[in-house]
Amino acid sequence: MRRSALMLMLLVANVVKLSAKEFVIGTVEELNEIQGKAHPGDVITIKDGIYSGWKAEVKVSGTAAAPIMIRAQHAGKVVFTGDVTDVVFEVKGSFILLKDLSFKDCVLSKANGKTGLLINLNSTESSRITACVFDNNSVKQQFMALVRISGNGKNNIVDRCSFSKNKDNQDLQVSVSKESCPQNTIIRNNLFRDKEPVSWKNNNGGECVQIGQDPVLLGTIKANTLVRDNTFIKCNGEPEVISNKSSGNSYISNRFENCEGELVMRGREIAFKICVE
Repeated sequence: MRRSALMLMLLVANVVKLSAKEFVIGTVEELNEIQGKAHPGDVITIKDGIYSGWKAEVKVSGTAAAPIMIRAQHAGKVVFTGDVTDVVFEVKGSFILLKDLSFKDCVLSKANGKTGLLINLNSTESSRITACVFDNNSVKQQFMALVRISGNGKNNIVDRCSFSKNKDNQDLQVSVSKESCPQNTIIRNNLFRDKEPVSWKNNNGGECVQIGQDPVLLGTIKANTLVRDNTFIKCNGEPEVISNKSSGNSYISNRFENCEGELVMRGREIAFKICVE
């Protein structure tokens, strides 16, 4: 019976793979148009080019065996840039993979009740940001992040991404509030480097990774985030390179080189694990 079940699963996976489609797009309007047509296993390819003013809400969902992929036509040649006053990619579906996208020289700000953000995984399940580049981006207001995992999602991954020369910002934030907390986020095999001290007077708001925002009121909330095998080189944004402000998180085999900051544990009843392998 087990053999038959395995064969059936492989057959279904092959059928999905053979029936998968590729959609090639170059505008947000084209992305919105095909979302109703995309099915598990499909690939959405963004044409090579430089894009500004992009604002996309991604609501499609794949499956564990057949995620929906949104990727660059060629790595390093799909670049999002310019002023950002909203979310460039607001991802609300599940089993979605964002791959090979580059964000360079973006200037994020708040305006008209909205906050600039490059990628937000908003209550997504089993979605992934991989092999994306975040280079020389900056923010105009304090405590703004480039990438955020928010809502009540679970099992999301950020891996093999590069964060370099970003200014005055938080690079990667797991958002914890009274109403919501993403569970089981994995942050692994990423490179963070060349982060100069923030310009804010209190020397705060320049973490590379922040898990939770309020250690006094919400430090006991368990996010169960895994941070492992990341490299931090010359990350001097502020005294906290990684800021832990929630509970149940694990930090394993992360490498710090020439950083003027620390892995800082904050909260009322923090349960965490630090391992070096």
